[in-house]
Amino acid sequence: MSTDTATPPIPLPLSLKRLVVDLFDAEALRHLASLKESQTRANHRQLDDASVDELAEMLTNNRWPTIGWWKRHAS
Repeated sequence: MSTDTATPPIPLPLSLKRLVVDLFDAEALRHLASLKESQTRANHRQLDDASVDELAEMLTNNRWPTIGWWKRHAS
């Protein structure tokens, strides 16, 4: 889903943020940070809800999206 305006982040309690971070190892967090930086540089491409779910499932199963996956899912 693409929008012309940036969606503000959802405020989460620190304890919940820590819980989510603890789900990933340092390598996965670095990869996520890299993706976030790439996303910012790529004109804020956004994923639809189904793609976000697919990406979350992929990352929690220690799988990484390929460039092809991003090209198919980022709008």
